[in-house]
Amino acid sequence: MQSLTTKQELFSNLLMDPDHTQTSAYRLAYNVDPNTPDASVYAMSSKVASHIKVRLRLRELREDAYQKSPYTVERLRSKLELRSDDAAEARQYGPSIKALELVGKLDSGSKGRQPIRWGDSGTHRAINRRITSDTGGWTTD
Repeated sequence: MQSLTTKQELFSNLLMDPDHTQTSAYRLAYNVDPNTPDASVYAMSSKVASHIKVRLRLRELREDAYQKSPYTVERLRSKLELRSDDAAEARQYGPSIKALELVGKLDSGSKGRQPIRWGDSGTHRAINRRITSDTGGWTTD
């Protein structure tokens, strides 16, 4: 397979930047005239992004970025648990619970939106004990 063109490579690299959308990356990489209708830019950016060589290059860039990432599941889990504890100590239960929800998503393999079943959860009991002890008996149940 032939290599990417210079513009395709630039487009791929720009897409890796979270500040760029597909259309903004296309506008920059292909020097699009500012007066070009948005519909044309959307169509062309989609066409370039779906090109097999560009898709393969994006996969390579993402895998490389993943390998270089300083985070592991264990490290993220530890940080989230610390954040949850800090928030709960400051009596900010919303952020504390949100951090624990994120820990749950990490533990479930990040399978997307799955409801957390609080009724029989050890996490729920731990949160309830903390709220009860911090509020002198008030409980969420």
